[in-house]
Amino acid sequence: MFSTTFSGAIRLFYNPPWLWLFFVVAGLLLARGYVVHVRNEAKIKQHGGRAPQYGGWLPLGLSFLVDFRSAVTSDETLKFWNDTFMRLCKSHESPYTAEATIAGQRIIITADQENVKAILATQFDDFGKGKKFRDDWVDMLGHSIFNSDGQAWHEARTRLRPVFHRERISDLECFERHVQDLLPLLDTDGQTVEIKDLFLRFTLDVSADFTLGVGLDTLKRPLNRFAESFERLRHWKIQRERSKPFKFLVPRSRYQADLDYIESFMDPIIMDTVNQIKAEEAGETPHKKDPGFNLLRASAEVSTDRRFLRDELITALFAGRDNTAMAFTWMLYELARHPDVVRDLRREIDDQIGLNSEPGYKTLKDMKILSNIVNETLRLYPPVPLNTRACLKDTSLPRGGGPLGNDPIGVLKGTVSSVQQGLTV
Repeated sequence: MFSTTFSGAIRLFYNPPWLWLFFVVAGLLLARGYVVHVRNEAKIKQHGGRAPQYGGWLPLGLSFLVDFRSAVTSDETLKFWNDTFMRLCKSHESPYTAEATIAGQRIIITADQENVKAILATQFDDFGKGKKFRDDWVDMLGHSIFNSDGQAWHEARTRLRPVFHRERISDLECFERHVQDLLPLLDTDGQTVEIKDLFLRFTLDVSADFTLGVGLDTLKRPLNRFAESFERLRHWKIQRERSKPFKFLVPRSRYQADLDYIESFMDPIIMDTVNQIKAEEAGETPHKKDPGFNLLRASAEVSTDRRFLRDELITALFAGRDNTAMAFTWMLYELARHPDVVRDLRREIDDQIGLNSEPGYKTLKDMKILSNIVNETLRLYPPVPLNTRACLKDTSLPRGGGPLGNDPIGVLKGTVSSVQQGLTV
C-alpha cells in the first residue's frame, strides 16, 4: 500500500502542470533574488562601494562563523580580528575595515577610528540597536534606554537625565561600604587571588545597592541565587549574540526561570518604593529622610510606571557589573606591572586625601594621576571591545573602500556594523 501511495505521489509531482508550476515558482524566486541583489549593489555603489570580503570554502559565510567561534574558544579574539584585517586589507593605507556575509546578512567589521566615530558619534542617528537586537533583548531589557532607537531613545534619555545629576551621584557612601567588604579578601598573605571573580561580585553588590538600595552581599556570600541567575542570563545572551544567525541553536533551558526569579526579586522592592512615593505625594506619610542616592527612588520620582522602572533597573544592573569589573581587573593588572606608577599614585593619594581619610567626589575629580590611570586603562582595554549597531537608513561610512581603503563604503538599511574598539588604540 505504501509503495502504491508513494508511486502515486511521484507521478503527481511529475505530472506536467505540477512540474510547470514548480519551475515557475522557483524561477520567480530566483529572479526576485537577482533583482534585489542588483538593486542593492547599485545602492551600495551609489553610497560608496564595498570593503574587502571575508571569504572561505564553506557556504553561506559559515567559514567566518567557524573561524570566529574557534578564536573565542581559544581566547584569541583580538588576534583573530587583527589577523583578519591584515590579511584582507594588507594593501590598504587604512587597513581596519572589512565585511562578511553570513546567511545573506551583510556585516561591516571596522576598527577604523573615522568609522567608529561616525557610527557612535557624528552619524549617531544613522545607526542604532535595530529591530532584531531590540526583539532579541526586549524580554530582558524591555524598552530601556539601552534597547531603544530614535525618538524612543531621546525620550528615555530625557526622563533619566535628572536622575544622574552630579549632586545626586556624588554620595560615595554606597561605594565605601562595599570597598570595606572587598579589602579583607585581598589580604591573603601573598597567596594568589582570583581578582576578576572578586571584582564581579563587588560590582554586583555596588550595582544592587546603587540601583535598588538592597544588599546582596555576594562578597560575603558567594553562593547567592540572585548572582547565579544573573550570571547565567548574561552568559546565555552573550552566546546568542555570538551565534547569530544561528542563535536558535543555543539552548534556553534555564533562561526563563532565571529571568522570572530576577523579576520576582525586584518587583516587591519596586512596588514598595512606588507606594511610598505615592503616599508621600498624597500627604499620607511624611517624606523619608534621604539616605543617599538610590536609582530606584530617583527614577520613581520621574515615573511610577512599573515596567519603566523594571526595564531601567535591570539595564543599570547589567551595565554596572561586567564593564566596571573588567576595567578594575585590567587596571590592577597594569598597576602590578608598573610599580613606578603605583608610587606616583600613592603619593597623589597621600597629598590629596591622606592615607587614613575617605575621598570626596570633588577630590577624586581633581586627582590627575588617578584620572590618567583610569583613562589609559579604558583606552587600552575597552570594557565593551565589540559594539554592534544596525544601520537605520541607507548611508555611508568614511573609509574602507577603494584600492587603498581611503574611500567611503555604502551601508544599506539593515546592515550590521561591528565596531572593534579593542583595536582602536
